Amino acid sequence: MCRIKELRKRYGMTQEEMLAKFNSRFNMNYTASALSLIENEKRIPDALTMCKFADFFGVSLDYLMSRSDIEKPAKTLHDGSNGLWTVSLDKDHHIYEIVKWYHSMPKERQLALYHYAQYLFGKDTLLQEIEESRKLKKQLIELSREFLKNGESTKAKTISTGFTTTAIALSALLFS
Repeated sequence: MCRIKELRKRYGMTQEEMLAKFNSRFNMNYTASALSLIENEKRIPDALTMCKFADFFGVSLDYLMSRSDIEKPAKTLHDGSNGLWTVSLDKDHHIYEIVKWYHSMPKERQLALYHYAQYLFGKDTLLQEIEESRKLKKQLIELSREFLKNGESTKAKTISTGFTTTAIALSALLFS
């Protein structure tokens, strides 16, 4: 069973409206009577035309021909190396959008989002990094005090300024 009629009706198009768009898009000359024969399963179009109908409705050829209940084919995302992810556009459309959005971000924001997700899902990696950051801050303060004791105020000021700049940058990255 071909789903052209079902899809046409889902999109609220008459045969004439659908054919006007279809013929224009694919430079075809299908008539309403030819479409009626296809919709009533009295005629089967050639494979190339069926592919065009599938493209027109944005569904897989298997779905159009009732060989599958999955409307859209799976989409494969590449991470730029050897990693691949495959998601079903029917069932996992939101996942596809999130992954696509994530991979369009700069690496720094990806890392910040990753840490935030770990925090949300109960992983303590972010908390460990915060604790390490606190330890580093204590070490920097101690080092700064040592420089002040030895009369090296310029070095102490550099450490203090560098730490403040880093803290501001990390906050902006994590919460922007």
